[in-house]
Amino acid sequence: MKTLSLSFLLSLMLAVFFISCGETTPTDSAPDTTHETPKTPEEPEETPPPAPEENTAGTTIKAKYKSFEFGDAAYYEFETEAGESITFNRIDDRSLSFHLDLPEAEITDENQGIGANKELLGKWFTITYETKQEPTYTDGPVGDVLVATKIVAAE
Repeated sequence: MKTLSLSFLLSLMLAVFFISCGETTPTDSAPDTTHETPKTPEEPEETPPPAPEENTAGTTIKAKYKSFEFGDAAYYEFETEAGESITFNRIDDRSLSFHLDLPEAEITDENQGIGANKELLGKWFTITYETKQEPTYTDGPVGDVLVATKIVAAE
C-alpha cells in the first residue's frame, strides 16, 4: 500500500508539473505581437555635401620628377624648387603615368618590371598632396604616407 500511495503521489506531482509547464493563454497585460502596425517610412537621408573643389585640400608645391623605385612599395621621388627631396608612396591622379612597364631586357628582380616614365623625368610639376595614415609598405606598419592627389605639368 505504501508503494501504491508513493506511486500515486509521484504521478500526481508529475501531472501538476507538466500541466503548469504547458502553453499559457495570452492575457490582457501581454502585448500582441502577432499584428504589428507597419512602420512609417523614415525621412530620406540628407544628400551629402558636395565634394570640395580640387586644390582646396592638401599642400601644393612645384617639383621636378627625379626617379621611381618599386620594391616593398612604390616610391616616386621629386625635388622641390628649394632643392629638397620629397617622396610620394602613391599618386592618385591618373592623368599622367609616372611609372611604366619596362621592356623585357630591362626587367630585374629589383625593379620587378616597373620603372620610371623616362619622358617625364626631369620635368616640373605642380603637385597637391596630403599626408595620410596608411601602411608604409606592403603588409607594413601604418604610418604617415605622402599621397599626391593632383599633378599637372608646371608652366
